Amino acid sequence: MQTDSEVKFNILYKKYKTYVKTICRKYTNDSETLNDYVSESFVRIYKNIDKVNLDCCKTYISIITKSSCIDCIRKNKKRKYDVSIDSQYSYDEPYTETPTESDNTEEYVNSLIQT
Repeated sequence: MQTDSEVKFNILYKKYKTYVKTICRKYTNDSETLNDYVSESFVRIYKNIDKVNLDCCKTYISIITKSSCIDCIRKNKKRKYDVSIDSQYSYDEPYTETPTESDNTEEYVNSLIQT
């Protein structure tokens, strides 16, 4: 049986996973790095799930996601990233994911929550 926090998180994940990927895509073009950013973002959202109001959380999720991406870049700044301020992607264009990519990310996020 799931706790209230887990139910709330699952609702947020299903509703905003594409939105989070779209934001993360502005910070990387690499699919593996993208999955890392998305996972880190959802882990942070889960850790703060009690602060999230389901009715008006899009801005909160956006801020958490952007911060997570920037923090990941800072942690790994010795590694070369393809980051562009003038990215060809915008928040208005949803990220199109492959079924495999979606499945792997969801499994990874769930495994992090369980630990």
